[in-house]
This record gives sequence, structure tokens and C-alpha cells, in this order.
Amino acid sequence: MPEIIRDIYKQLKGSEEISDFYPEQFDITFDFVPRMCTKKLCNVCPFGQNGVELVCIPSEDKYCPVALLSCGYTAKCVGEKGNCILSEGIGKGICKGRVEKR
Repeated sequence: MPEIIRDIYKQLKGSEEISDFYPEQFDITFDFVPRMCTKKLCNVCPFGQNGVELVCIPSEDKYCPVALLSCGYTAKCVGEKGNCILSEGIGKGICKGRVEKR
């Protein structure tokens, strides 16, 4: 997972949203790995083949289902698809882990 976080950081590096950040701030692995990787939820993983397509329901008056499912975080959804880096597929297909059908 640290390699995936580094890859995402490299993709975002230089954008206005991330100019003051460093990769360690993205280390969500303590929450992410037990919820997603250990349970092999590859089919709904933001870094899997489908990305967030199967769980993202953009609605700015609700919490983000991706953050809630993958890490247990309650974060407000940004709303429109064009405003969210996850719904735009920034992590899609990055994980080279084993994908299992459930």
C-alpha cells in the first residue's frame, strides 16, 4: 500500500490542492488495509480495477460512501463528479493485488 500512496502523490504533485502536502499525510493504511485488503474487497476498492465506480454516488449533502466504506471516515462529499479526484479515477487500477470475485 505505501507504493500506491506514493504513486497517487506523484500524480497529484504540482496541483494547487496538494502543494503543501507530503506523502505521509496520505498514509491511511492503518484504517484502509484492515477494512479493504485484509477482507479482500478488491471489487469495491478505489485502487482496484473498477476504481470507485461501484460505490461512488456524488451528492454534496451526504457523506462520501468511498471514504466511509474504505476507511470508516465520515467526510462530506464534494458533490459533482468533476470535483472529486477519486471519482475521476486517480487511483483506479493502481493496485496489483489479487482481485477476487465475491
